[in-house]
Amino acid sequence: IAWYPFDGNASDMSGNGNHGTVYGATLGTDRFREENRSYNFDGVDDWIIVSNSANILNEGDVFSSFLWVKINLYRSNQSIFGKAVDQVGNWTNFRDWGFYGGTGSLGTGVTADAELGVNGSLFSVSSNSEIAYDWLHLGMSWDGVRLILYFNGERINEITGSLEPYGLGHSHNVTFAKGGSNFLNGSIDDARIYSRVLTLEEVIELYEFEKVGDTPLTDSNFHDAIALWFDAEENATAIYGHISDWNT
Repeated sequence: IAWYPFDGNASDMSGNGNHGTVYGATLGTDRFREENRSYNFDGVDDWIIVSNSANILNEGDVFSSFLWVKINLYRSNQSIFGKAVDQVGNWTNFRDWGFYGGTGSLGTGVTADAELGVNGSLFSVSSNSEIAYDWLHLGMSWDGVRLILYFNGERINEITGSLEPYGLGHSHNVTFAKGGSNFLNGSIDDARIYSRVLTLEEVIELYEFEKVGDTPLTDSNFHDAIALWFDAEENATAIYGHISDWNT
């Protein structure tokens, strides 16, 4: 229901018209080292807002969300991406779901209330750690009973719980890099929201499609890579990385 490739703007390329409005954020280099293909946030006052609409998770109890994020400086209570008034607030009905940097961990939660919501950690860091993280693929699915967490294409956690008495579907905006007065210092790219639960196979396929390729190009395999690119571009990218980085 929403896809933000950030290829020069904050438009929703899913066709559902959930376009973003940019406040201060600047276009930057993505994980393939292509310029103007992601958004940079300064950690002070840069953010992007997607105004609430009827087709952006205002009904139903299931969804999935994925994005790529690069963290220049990790800080506690650092909001990344979510649907909320304040992604790190503790007020009833102020948060539906979001990715955020919790106190001592980079966490993700599906919640309508921070105290009664369901949440879990993607990975842990020191509570006083001010360090950087290169491009990471974060994901979550909520099926009405379970919060399933994904990190770089792997299913790493599953938390069973209830959102009662609140639940999802509040008329909050979707925001990037801002929750209340908490801002992300880093970059975001290829954020996606689905109105269904993705299977593990679909998550792996998405990650393999979007990640930087692992196979180094050599003189011996370059012609194979070119042939594969014209035959199946997505497969060539998954194996060798984006063609803009091919240099052999």
